[in-house]
Amino acid sequence: MAPGGRNLQAAGGRAGVGWFAAWLGLLTAAATAAGQTSEDFFDPSVVHEIRITIHERDWRELRDRYQENIYFPADFQWRGVTAYDVGVRSRGFGSRNPVKPGLKVDFNRYNAGQTFLGLKTVHLKNAAQDASMLKERLSMEFFRRMGLPVPRVVHARVYINGRYAGLYVVDEAIDKPFLKSNLGEDDGYLYEYEWDGPYYFEYRGSDPAAYTPSPFKPHTHEKDPQPGPLVEFIRTMNQASDADFHSAMAALTDLRLYLTHAAVESYLGEVDGIVGDSGLANFYLYRFERRNWWRFIPWDKDNTFRDIDRPIFKNADTNVLMRRTVAAPEMRAAYLEALAKSGAFAGGAGGRLEQDIRRYSEQVRTAVYEDPVKQCSKELFGPIGPCTNEEFEGAVAHLLEYVQGRHEFVRVELVAAGRQPGQGAPRLNEGGAADALTGAPVLTPGGLGSLYGVFPGVAAEEASGAPWPTTLGGVTVYINGFAASLRFVSEGQVNFEVPFAVAAGKAPLTALVNGVVGNIIMVAVGASSSK
Repeated sequence: MAPGGRNLQAAGGRAGVGWFAAWLGLLTAAATAAGQTSEDFFDPSVVHEIRITIHERDWRELRDRYQENIYFPADFQWRGVTAYDVGVRSRGFGSRNPVKPGLKVDFNRYNAGQTFLGLKTVHLKNAAQDASMLKERLSMEFFRRMGLPVPRVVHARVYINGRYAGLYVVDEAIDKPFLKSNLGEDDGYLYEYEWDGPYYFEYRGSDPAAYTPSPFKPHTHEKDPQPGPLVEFIRTMNQASDADFHSAMAALTDLRLYLTHAAVESYLGEVDGIVGDSGLANFYLYRFERRNWWRFIPWDKDNTFRDIDRPIFKNADTNVLMRRTVAAPEMRAAYLEALAKSGAFAGGAGGRLEQDIRRYSEQVRTAVYEDPVKQCSKELFGPIGPCTNEEFEGAVAHLLEYVQGRHEFVRVELVAAGRQPGQGAPRLNEGGAADALTGAPVLTPGGLGSLYGVFPGVAAEEASGAPWPTTLGGVTVYINGFAASLRFVSEGQVNFEVPFAVAAGKAPLTALVNGVVGNIIMVAVGASSSK
């Protein structure tokens, strides 16, 4: 019998396994998994297919009691690789519903040590707060592009006992395997911030119970979370003097990474993040094992891409850490720099982020249309109900509108905020981009271009040959969010290959020197040349 005494026989399923069958199943899964890795499981080029076999009575009970975190035994299959007797439960906060429940899959809930391609847990999100079903994936890829550790995200058709249960967003869990892969260790202290009311990083006193297990829920060392350093971290950000704030916090975390996290959320219009409209939300906090050093990890980004004209300093005055960090001119400049870099990576109309939206919406469209129980809310944090194909298309159209307008809005906000490229930033000449062969001020996708300006400290260097690098001598060039292949760099000129992905029309161009973003110039792009 399966754990809890229930047989797993179901439509299209198999009999529940005893200990010997479970052991044999583990061996079989391990053999079948040969050649498959978690990278294959999170391959973004396809819509995956996941099949879950669960007792019909358990599936009914999971939906009837969807607000409870009750685990039920099930089998989990992907590309012929099966994990037997995994734990499955309802998950989510505002997205919970009985029609299309979000699912947490715990591979070692009943079989200690069992993993699936090295994964202990995955989340199958119903995207009930996002009619486009794309925001989580787009946001996490953007964070990763900006150099921050985030979960991998793909889409999958999920079948329950052989029946199509809809399109789901598959999220890598932030757990020990994630920590080991992304931070190089997994024995530190991991907390998930669980919203239980507006909180802005205020100091609540020295009692650890004011901070954990709520709102900071331990996910490692649950029996001995050692909350003292967490309390001290929050006390320092509140009580360090203005003169000592940055040196005191620099001993505990990387404030520039924190500002990058905040800048990405700002660029993406996040209303429910670390500088959210209702206080802190949707992040993990990790303290390293052998040192009192903290990292913020983004999580749950289905409320991004909201208002095109959302101010870049929205809520900065109410969030303790944000307010005190950007009070220093150099940190304020670092935040603006991260926003400028976000703009460089996103591009504007026709840019990389827009093309990601078009590509992924096309990839999932059939699965969305065929989803028999897709759910969505009609307004932010509103009630969840049936979602139509027209609402999906409308949500995708909003994403495109957002990306096309947000780039220009942020650019104007940066100018209004007095953003000046910092020391070491390239200074591009207005009208300083031209066809390298003809000198005409029109770039051609696939053709060669020259960029003129000042690239501080860059020594003359020529690329050795194909494949041409996108970073050479510390220089990177972005045209509408796409990195150009570089042929030659010097202190006054860069020669590059215009990416084929850049669409005809006006496009923003910027350059980075050792990660520092320069000014943005607008360039004319003509029709693509043949490859």
